[in-house]
Amino acid sequence: MRVRALPILTVILLVLSIACTRSLPNGPNENEIIFRTMSYSDHSLNPEPGEEVFEMIKQVIHRLADDPHLLRHPVHSYLYDPKMQLTIIFDNPGTVVGAKVVNQNEIHINSQRDYAYYLVTLAHELVHLGIMDKYGNPANFSFLPPEDYAFLNLIEEAFASAMGSYVQLMFPEVAGDYEIRTWRFQTDYSNRTEAMRNDFLAVNPDYTLEQAIDEIITELFNAHMTRVGVYTAIEIPRNMAIVYGLRNTHLIPEYETFRENSDALLRHVWNYLASMMPFKLPEYFTFDHYRSQFMSDARSWVPMARIPEESIFYWILFDAKDAAMERLAAVPESERVYDYLPSEDEERLRRIMQ
Repeated sequence: MRVRALPILTVILLVLSIACTRSLPNGPNENEIIFRTMSYSDHSLNPEPGEEVFEMIKQVIHRLADDPHLLRHPVHSYLYDPKMQLTIIFDNPGTVVGAKVVNQNEIHINSQRDYAYYLVTLAHELVHLGIMDKYGNPANFSFLPPEDYAFLNLIEEAFASAMGSYVQLMFPEVAGDYEIRTWRFQTDYSNRTEAMRNDFLAVNPDYTLEQAIDEIITELFNAHMTRVGVYTAIEIPRNMAIVYGLRNTHLIPEYETFRENSDALLRHVWNYLASMMPFKLPEYFTFDHYRSQFMSDARSWVPMARIPEESIFYWILFDAKDAAMERLAAVPESERVYDYLPSEDEERLRRIMQ
């Protein structure tokens, strides 16, 4: 049976509904921004935001689009390309610890935050939207070998986080905490960013922030790619448990070309993300540098997992093909389900691999 796989993050949203859809017009030749609010049985959990929040987000979108260092940021497509549509969904219970992207058009955010939150958050999350619009949702790409799947999703988050950190450090609208120090002891990513800047400037007092920014962002990016964190310890292993432990995409014969071109796809994604960044990584921090050490890094993260199944390394070694074949063999042929990608994502991948 051919079924289309649901995006991983949308499963929990099926019990909810969308209320209060409205649009906010922009200037001439600019796309409207669609605003929606998740409806919960307890309305107090997610109150409807006021007009000032809509206006604030509109200002943030234009602030990002007007910055001369963000000329290749996806915000331009969502603001000016008539084929694109940005939808902001206010979901306070679902974004307690941040924001999230469900598909190439929607960002879930909190409606009770300030300008700085929206500035940093949208700079970050729009990078994810840009990836989804160009390639589809990498969280569903379990046609890839597990090691490539994990590395691809880590690349995406590392670059998106670096973009958010750049805005956090460089935009004067984001008030900085210049007291927090010792970045390696900071578990919160925002605090780690602030502490890394302060640590660097304390050791290099002759640097201006503008001079130091490449060094700081480079270190943040490297830490995200090589150190254990929320994505490496929780998000990616959780997604791998779903797409390799429950789904059968890995067996779909039509995706053999995608699998054969796995390395080329990952390099394409890396180059696309690097091209939109307002900074340059050092010459030695290349795709090959991180790819060659990824297996070693994944092994080093294992002790931080509560159980083996919560580590990337476990799922890299997991025999996804045999597991899928066993699942299918356990049910009649008429009831076997193959989890295909959305047809739009299949077409995106074919265009990239031409």
